[in-house]
Amino acid sequence: MIIEDKKIPVLGQLKSKGILIEWIDDSVYVTANSDQWNSGLRDILSEYDYEISKELAESVIESSDLVVCEEIGPVSPSQERLLNVERLLPQSILYQQPETLFMYGQLNIEALKYSINEVINHQGSLRTVFRNLKEKNRYPIQIVNQFEKRDLEFIDLSKVDNPKDDLYSIIWKKSHLKFSLRKGPLFRFLVVKLDKEEHIFMFSIHHLISDGWSSELVLKQLSHYYNAKINNTAPSISPLEITFSSYCKTLQEKSHIEALKKSINYWKKELEGPYKPIQFSPKNRVDALSLKIVVHKIKIEAALIKKIEKESSLLAITVPSVLLGVFALVLHKTFKSDDIRIGTMFANRMSKKIEKTVGFLANMLIIRFLINNNLNHTDWLKSCNKKLQNAMSNQEIPFQEVVAALESQDAYNLKDLLQVKFVITNVSKEPIKFEGLKHELKNLIDGTQIGITSMDLRVHLVPQQNGDYSGTISYKKGLFSEAQIHELWNTYLKLLQEVF
Repeated sequence: MIIEDKKIPVLGQLKSKGILIEWIDDSVYVTANSDQWNSGLRDILSEYDYEISKELAESVIESSDLVVCEEIGPVSPSQERLLNVERLLPQSILYQQPETLFMYGQLNIEALKYSINEVINHQGSLRTVFRNLKEKNRYPIQIVNQFEKRDLEFIDLSKVDNPKDDLYSIIWKKSHLKFSLRKGPLFRFLVVKLDKEEHIFMFSIHHLISDGWSSELVLKQLSHYYNAKINNTAPSISPLEITFSSYCKTLQEKSHIEALKKSINYWKKELEGPYKPIQFSPKNRVDALSLKIVVHKIKIEAALIKKIEKESSLLAITVPSVLLGVFALVLHKTFKSDDIRIGTMFANRMSKKIEKTVGFLANMLIIRFLINNNLNHTDWLKSCNKKLQNAMSNQEIPFQEVVAALESQDAYNLKDLLQVKFVITNVSKEPIKFEGLKHELKNLIDGTQIGITSMDLRVHLVPQQNGDYSGTISYKKGLFSEAQIHELWNTYLKLLQEVF
């Protein structure tokens, strides 16, 4: 509970100075910046011990459960959706998949450790933990803890025979360690040394505090601080214009809520009407619904991407609309469905002031493709491009708000609403450089069961510096065989070549 200012006047005085005292569960939280706390906040509170109840005063001053934090606030609608999934599937690691960066050259471990701590200090999202208090008639909250210096886990395999065999085992084990949403931290950084000039930097950040945009941003800032340390220069990263926690508070403002009503109407019209799910398996869907997923690596060669970029530019359409539109055609031809709905992610950073902030802003929305066999490929792709443009204009509406609006439609079967997801993670054309090092981001998971999901089929592509689009295709083991997935992907590549 928040202690009421009217009952204890001194708390109002402290609040006016930006200091808030709050009981959450069995802990006492003092929201204050480090300067305020270090300048004697404990002493200030003890002076008012006659005004604050003895129990609170003693708790604040002496309790081991005392937490001094920077900010306490509401979660975003997207975070709340993930928290609900986490509560239903507490053992799932679906939202904490690792990234692995192969680094070649003389890696300065101390400089990397310094860089990690600087980014943690700069980005409040990386110091965030969660409390789900719905059972106490409160919404979930996020708490931004004060900065504490972190060590960097280091494993030396340079003297081991066949170190890469051990590497895969280590990455597997580390990627399956569950984060504690309550205690944090919700990230994991690890360096594995293979030899003097080859290291693996593994980092994993929970999706509740990060997204594809954020992962790239973290790498950019890590490289910036690393290079500054190596070159003995001052880093030039500016303070955040807005923290993610503060951004979440703006989502509850009346003006923002009113603006979203127009988007709700757009999505209701776009997705209205009955929908027959795609029949991926000849089996009964209930019998085939094994939640285990399998992941395989995929790639679109740079030569084909270059051709698509050239032709799509002449047609005034985007590459993502081409890749998504052609995938919809493949699903139509393979599974004989004329109403294809594909979930995709939007960065949802409409305001420039949020572009440098790490956080879970990406929003999933559903693009509906009503197949028209009378259209040629050019007209089809132009219509797909228009759909994506309209979706981007209405991307701020949280996915669960769209779902809630559709639930009122009697003919709508929401359990089959989102079968397929197709995501392209946009990355900056500005290369990330670590001084004196070459690096390569690799996905070490292939043909591996990594968790559970309600999604039937998911494609994730990331543009690479060499021009390729590479990533993963994941699918439910109970619905597809490995041969079917390979055939599906090969059909997709052939159709991309035919179209262009």
